Order: sequence, then C-alpha cells, then structure tokens
Amino acid sequence: AFLNCCRIAWNEKVPKENIRQRQFQARNGLSADEDDDAGTGQIRKYFPETWIFDEQTAKPDGHVELVATLPDTITSWIIQAISISNETGFGLALPLRITTFKNFFVSLTLPYSVQRGEQLSVIATVFNYGIIEYEYEVKLEGDDGFCSEAMPGVSSKPIKFSLKGNDAKSVTLPIVPVLLGKIQIKVSASQHSIEGFGVITTDTVHRDLLVVPEGAERRLVHSLVLDPQGVLRDEKNSDENNSNSSTTPSPTLKSARAVQAGHQIDNMLLKVPSRAIPGSIRSTLYLTGNLIGPVVTNLIKGGLGDILRMPLGCGEQNMIYLAPNVYVLEYLTNTKQVTSDVEARAYRFIQQGYQQELGFRRKDKSFSAFGETRPGSTWLTAFVLKVFNAATRFDGIAIDKKMMCESVEWLLSNQRADGAFPEVHDLIHKSLLGGVHGDVAMTAFVLTTLLESRCKIQNSPTAIDKAVKYLEKEVNSLTKAHKLALAAYSLALAKSPVGAKANHKLMLLSSYRKDENTRHWDVGGEALNVETAGYALLAQLNLGRLKHGGPIVKWLTEQRNSGGGFISTQDTCVALQALAKYSEKTAGANLDLSVSILPERDATWKRTFHIDNTNALIQKTVDITPFLGGELFIDSLGSGVGQMQIEIAYNVPTSKNETCLFDVNVDVKEVFNDGNDMFVLGRSLSRHKRGLRARSKKRRRKCKGKNKNKKRCRKNRRKKTKQGKKNKNKKDKSKKSKKDKKDKKQKTQGRAPDSLLLKICTRYRKPGTSGMTIMDIGIFTGFEADKKSLVELKKNVRPTVDRFEFSDRSIVLYVSEVSSAKEFCAAFKVNRVFGVGAVQPVPIKVYDYYEPADACTKFYSPDAKSELLLAICKDDQCKCTQDGCTHCNIDFPTVNDMLAEACQKHEFVIKARVVLVDEDNEKASWLTYFVEIQQIFKQKNGKAQMTVNEIIEYKKRGECQCPELIEKVEYLIMGQKQGAQLILDKNTVVMPWQGKTIHDNNVLRLFRARMNQNYSCP
Repeated sequence: AFLNCCRIAWNEKVPKENIRQRQFQARNGLSADEDDDAGTGQIRKYFPETWIFDEQTAKPDGHVELVATLPDTITSWIIQAISISNETGFGLALPLRITTFKNFFVSLTLPYSVQRGEQLSVIATVFNYGIIEYEYEVKLEGDDGFCSEAMPGVSSKPIKFSLKGNDAKSVTLPIVPVLLGKIQIKVSASQHSIEGFGVITTDTVHRDLLVVPEGAERRLVHSLVLDPQGVLRDEKNSDENNSNSSTTPSPTLKSARAVQAGHQIDNMLLKVPSRAIPGSIRSTLYLTGNLIGPVVTNLIKGGLGDILRMPLGCGEQNMIYLAPNVYVLEYLTNTKQVTSDVEARAYRFIQQGYQQELGFRRKDKSFSAFGETRPGSTWLTAFVLKVFNAATRFDGIAIDKKMMCESVEWLLSNQRADGAFPEVHDLIHKSLLGGVHGDVAMTAFVLTTLLESRCKIQNSPTAIDKAVKYLEKEVNSLTKAHKLALAAYSLALAKSPVGAKANHKLMLLSSYRKDENTRHWDVGGEALNVETAGYALLAQLNLGRLKHGGPIVKWLTEQRNSGGGFISTQDTCVALQALAKYSEKTAGANLDLSVSILPERDATWKRTFHIDNTNALIQKTVDITPFLGGELFIDSLGSGVGQMQIEIAYNVPTSKNETCLFDVNVDVKEVFNDGNDMFVLGRSLSRHKRGLRARSKKRRRKCKGKNKNKKRCRKNRRKKTKQGKKNKNKKDKSKKSKKDKKDKKQKTQGRAPDSLLLKICTRYRKPGTSGMTIMDIGIFTGFEADKKSLVELKKNVRPTVDRFEFSDRSIVLYVSEVSSAKEFCAAFKVNRVFGVGAVQPVPIKVYDYYEPADACTKFYSPDAKSELLLAICKDDQCKCTQDGCTHCNIDFPTVNDMLAEACQKHEFVIKARVVLVDEDNEKASWLTYFVEIQQIFKQKNGKAQMTVNEIIEYKKRGECQCPELIEKVEYLIMGQKQGAQLILDKNTVVMPWQGKTIHDNNVLRLFRARMNQNYSCP
C-alpha cells in the first residue's frame, strides 16, 4: 500500500491488477499479510464437549490468571469461577462468555459410530457469514481407514459451488470405512474470489469417526487366584458334595494348574472363538495383588460406572454407583491404605449416588424402582438403608439421618404379628421370594438392615427380637441354599445360637472342588449363585470361621468380570461387601509375589511382575491379543494372594442355536414422508384416507353379532339396475388403483425411507412371568429414535415400560415384566438423519435383569428390496473395497514363478478340501469356510503347526467376489496366519487343484512334483 502511494506521488504507473487486488482486500477486510497466508489456512481438530475443569490457588489479592488456548469449536464458551476462602467463605463470580467465530468455516456432521463396510455420506456444510458472494471448493483427503474416490493421502476432486453472503450449503462425501477403531476424516474448504484472484483462505477440519465391528459383542472372562502357599486352602467336609462343574471355564479358555512347595504354574489355552468376526477379537490380561483390586482400580481411575456392562436406570440399579464405593472405602480405611485423593474421589461418588437415589424415594418414606410411579418395596427400602447406614460412618459424607429413620419406621410398620417382613408390593428381584419360604428370605434381609441401623426407634428392639424368633423357628424347614445363606448370615449377625445350625445345613448343600479348592452352591442362575456365596461368606466371617471362607473367596473371585463386578446389581453388591470384609480381616498377611507370563506363540516375549503391599492395589494390564490361538503360561512364586483375569472380547455375526428365556420377533416398516401424505411400504396413508379407514373399521365392529341384520348393516341395499354399469365402475376403480400404486412407487423409487416403524415382540419361555426385563434394541447407522413415539409407548403399552434410555447405538427399554401367556410388543419410530448405504444388521437383546447370561439376541436388517441396502457410492468412488480381496485370476507363467511366490510371500502351502460352507451366513458381512487339510507342502516353524486331516476355518469378507469355494472341491492354498485366524484376503493365493486350462494344469503338476520332492526354499 505504501509503495503504491509513493508511485502515485511520483506520478508512476501502478499496475492495474495490483490496484484491483488491493481494492478487493480492502473491501473485504483482508490485509496483505492475510492474503499471503491465505493458501494455508487453519487446521481445526480439537473439539472437546467441555473445556476447562481446573483448580487454582488464588494470589493474596484474590486474582487468578489462567493462560489457555481456545479449542477449535465455533461456539460460545461460558466460563464460571467458584472460590472458597477461610476468611470470606464461598464466592461465585459472574459468568464470562467467550465466542469463537470465523466469517467462513466448514463443519462436518458425522454419526457417533458406523459399522465397518457400511457406506456413509459425510455431510460437509460451508458457512459464509461475509456480506458478499464467493466461490468455494470442498475436498476430502483419502485415508487408509476408508474407501473413497481419493487415494490415501491425496485429496478428492473438488466440489465447486458459489455461496452468497450470510448463507450456507451442504455437500455429501461418500466413504466406506474398512478399518476398525477411530479413523480420521479430513475435509478442507477453500474460499475463492469471484474476480478470479485465487484462494483467499481455507478452513480444514479433522474429525474422528468410530468404526465398530459388525455383529453383537461377546465377552469371555476367566479368573485365576494366584495362591502358591495355599493361604485360601481348606479341606472338604466329610458330608459335603463333590463338584466337577460350575467352575469349569468356557471351551475357549481352558486351563490347568500345578502347585508345589510355594510354586504355582497355570497354563491356559487361549482358543479363538469359532464364530468371531475377524478384526473384532482382542484379549487383555489384568493382574492385581488384592481380592478387590479391580474395583479399587476403577475407583482410582474415575468411578465404578463400568463395573457392570448393563443399563443402570432404576432405583436398585443406581445403587451400583453407591454401594461398591462404600464397601471399598470402608476396607481401605480400616486397613489404613486410603489416600486423601482416593478418599475425596470416593466421597464425591458416594454423595452423587446418594442424591440420585433420593429421586426414587416416595412420599410415604419408602423406596421404589421408579419413584412415585411404582409402589414402595420392602426389599429395596431395606437395601438402600443398609448401604446408607454404612456410608454414615464416614465424616465426609452428609446423609440425612432423619430421612433414614423415617424409612426404618416404614419397614417396621409392615412387620406381621409372627415377626415376618413380607414384600408388600411387586418385587423386581423375584428370586428373593418363591415357594412357601419367601417370607423367610425377606425377613432375614430386613433383619440385617435393622441390626446395622443406628436409628433409636422405640419399638425397633422388639421388632428385631420378633424377626429373630421367626427365623429361628423356620430354620428347620429350610432346604434352599439361598434362603439358608441369608438366614445363617442374619442370625449370626444377631448373635443367635441357631446361626451355627443354619450354617451347618448350608455347608451340607455346598459343592467343594478339591483340585481347584473352591466351594460354591448351585441354586439356579449365575447371579443367584454369586449372591448365595456372598451371603455364605458373610456368615462364615460373623461365625469366626475364617479358614472355611477361603474356598468361597476363591470361587467368588473367579466369577467376576474384568471391571470388578459380577452378574447384576444385587449379587455384585453382596459379593463385594463379603470380599471387602474378608480382605479386611486378612490384610495383615505378608504379600511378596513374583508373577511371570510366557506365551507359547512367541518364545522371545516374557513379562515379570513383582507384587507387594506397596503396589497391591495397582492393576497391571497386558495386551495378549497376539498370543491368541496358543497357550499362556503363568508362573507364580512367593507368598500372599494375587488375582489374574484374562478377558477375550469379540463380535459374532448372528446368534445361532441360542439357549435363552425369551422368544423375539421383529417387524420393520419403511415410512416415506411427502407433504401431508405418509407412505408406508409404498402404500399411501393420507390423513383423509386414514379417517375413512378408521370409520370403516368402526362400522364393521357395529355390524357384528345381533346387529348384522339391521338395515344399515345389510349388504347391497340398493342393487344396480344395470350390470354393465357395475362392471364399468369396477374396471375404472381397478385402473385408478393401479395408477395410484404406480404413482406412489415412482415417488419412493430410488429413495431411502425417511423413517422406520419398528415393532419388537417378545414372550417369556418359562411358565409365569419374568422379573424386570431389559430390551436393548439396536438402531441402524444413520437413524435416531423418535422421542415422541417413545413417550407415547411409555404412556400406553401394558405391561408398563417404566423407563427408556438412549445408548450409543441402541434404545434401552425397562419393561416391568413379560408373560409366557401373552406376547409383549413395543413399537416406536426411528428417523433417518444421515445417508447410509449397505446398512449392516443390528442386534436386539432381551433378558431378565437378574439372569443376563440367558439373554436372547436377534438380528434384524432392512427389507431385501430396501434402498438402505444399496450402495450410495457412484462409479469408482468406493472401488477400494475390493482391494483387500483374494485375486480372482491368478496366472503363473512358469513353475519357477509359482515356487518363488510360495517361498518368498507365504508361511504355508497346503492342499485342502472344502467340507462345509456356512450357509446361514451367506448374506452376512463375513463367510466361513471349513476346509480339511489333505497335504502340507510347507509351513513356517515356531507357530502353532497344522496337521493333516485337521479341519480349519477360513473367513472371507462378504463383499469379496473371489475366491468362490465350493463344497467337496479340492484347492491349493498359499497363505499366512494373521494373528489366530485364517483370512482369505489379498495375501492369500487360492487355486483349484485341477487347473482350468492346459497351461495351468502343467504348472500345477510341476509345482506339486517339486514340492513333493521336499523342495527347499532358497
């Protein structure tokens, strides 16, 4: 600008183009420096939901200075500061608003996640908040994680358009994710002047997209107790049952053990689940030096939200946020292991859980599963008070004692004259009842709450005495282990001499495995087994039988999941309370363990951990996914007790031969919106026609039975005078109907539905009714649930839907019960928000909350003719989906070329015959071929060896055209073992044993001859 002024002053000529460019910059608020940097622009990739959550110490003058870089989100941030001072108390500053803004930017709209292989339209929206019109170009950068028209690292062809001031425009960029995990979507938009001066500025956005495997997730967990000195060992009672079941690990995780002179060796076969989807398998080893270590680890990391992988939305399930924190904090405090940081964290979680639970308290002072909408429950009220009472022992937790005592009075008001405490209303946890002794279990449970209560209520001692006498009288007639465990625990807590008698009967019903040193009770479902063992352990502790509790501890420890929980809420709370009490009593034992881990598949890999009292609560984590398919050796030496867990997580494509408690049926209807008309599966249901149809149904109902002969109900009241006129009307009507159908078909042809109507029906397979049932309903990628239809469902359906929740990829319904006599159906709508093609099936999971092991899973997918199954990629936009497939036409010019291929690129070369093609998965994302090895020409040493006559599984992606293997046909296969699975991909060569041409036959014949002569690769 200064140079141009000087030129004008000295009457020099200023270049016309330079003048026009500077005028353009000045008109649009651009400096020369900004124009020089316009080509690079800004890359935005930091988009946090919340930004600053920090604690600072103020200066003496009360000021705090915080230097921070604003995130890349175009939004308004509201900053709130709260202060606490010993002199002035609590202070609250006025909120500060900071707005991040650009005149021009691009924004990406992505779903939370997408399944691998689905075709997704990434929506890129360009915003022009300037005052004049510009030209824009939008590009997508290719990546190895997805297929698109762009090669990895190269930008796609630009999408060009113009945009006026204060306007926005969206474009779609089709991609097909092919790698699991987080992939990065990189989109750039450049702004160009209309006058043709090139790029003014650019805005580039990087966003992560989560790609999940197809199918439904499954988890297998096996726990090992590391006890080389036999600290937990106990001898079997003479009249106790032997057991060879219940603790046996799954076929996928097989283990063996040897213990001798303070040295324990465990070896575990990490077998790959046969139906696992490739790429979805991961395996992790967890190691702690404490029986409740995983729970403590989760608490230290930030809470126990992942202790159970289940919905936690009702009054009882909410206690999983509260009870374990109380028991863990109690253990750490009593054993003097608590730190100020852990204590503060636990206090915060307990206080949060307490406040949430108050939302389920009713006006009559009782607690119910869903607050005022459901009657108060004796059992839930006792459960809540039991945990609240334990929490009041900590000074840092504020719990209203008056509120607690009012709820205790509610319990006492429900006691019968004979001392029993019955359940006054429907119970979610139905296993506490049942049979003639249902009141015994409830009375024992309530008694434990009253004995631990600190409320000084006038008639409380009398009520406790009556309850104890009732239980003492009923003990002789008890035969069920669960009720005996509860009775033994409560009577031992009450210091009743009958407690020992009840415990003796309980021990007679137990099963003891001498080889594993475990004691447990088979009483029904897995959750009830764990709960029974938890109460039995509490009984042993209160009776002073610490040594007898060791095998129970060992069995309980081997049942927990990787998060530290067990099956459901109640069994987890009881078991953790028992394990914490036991650990507290044995905390003085010396801990000095050395644990070595060695895999069979890699002799060079070894990990050794030393565990003592200084690091016992710190969980060690090791990724053992590369060692799947072989054995893992665990060598433990020293003193004390440790715990190891091995988890294998994987996805399966469909649920076959599933044993479960529910029948599940799914119906999907497509909805097309067009003005006032709604097309369901191509049939118009306009408002006018819907009204006529409703009136017609009403008339038909009125004309049934005795009314059918009334004048208004008679058919053909006025006959046509001419048959020809009647036939003509029928013909015209038929023509009109056909034309309507054609018009409606044209309206929906080539168009994805705007919404889907889902109807899921289920029936309980056992006689009677289930407990609270969870329906976890998967939603197709690109769709979201219509909240209004779910609210209507909750209002109108019977049995009641007490609650619904939105999870990442599904809708969770809480159903009060499901009957075996009548089918329960839930219907609601989901709306399309993204363009998605080649939509993958999604699962629906139905289960009784207290028997999740018997969950029923059913997959559903769009109709076979639905547009949702068609590709949204055009031409060669997504051609790289075939790049990872086995080549269709493989031609080796000479036998030497074929030998070089086998020697240099492949780990094994075999002759195999296809014995089975998994036909049930014919249209699935992965196909499975079972092949029998007939001859082995080559295989690499060091890995699990193949054997002749062995049947192996090969996986092939469903969209891959080659190879098309046929049953009973023989093939030559060259390949590599990728992890623990065999996959037909670009690294595999498959050729028919008999060549298709004379040349192929000659090359194959020479190749087989050379390999049969023990040909040695150079």
